[in-house]
Amino acid sequence: MVERWLVHLTAAKYPGYVWAYDIVEERTHDGCKFRILTIIDEASRKCLALIVSRQLRHEDVLAALSHLLVPQAIGEPTTSALEEP
Repeated sequence: MVERWLVHLTAAKYPGYVWAYDIVEERTHDGCKFRILTIIDEASRKCLALIVSRQLRHEDVLAALSHLLVPQAIGEPTTSALEEP
């Protein structure tokens, strides 16, 4: 059985409302792998975080998001562009 997932994309109403994040992988000139966690604000297109490491684990992603969400604790919650309704 094939399951189809529909991702609901929330329009960014104002800065701080929707964030997008991704992990990009590249190699250095000598072939060593590294990863970059990018977090941007969808409305302002401001880069909120760039975390560079040879290995990025889920704990690293959660720590970066938690660090950014603490100042956002008061007010309307921030959502992810990949969050389902």
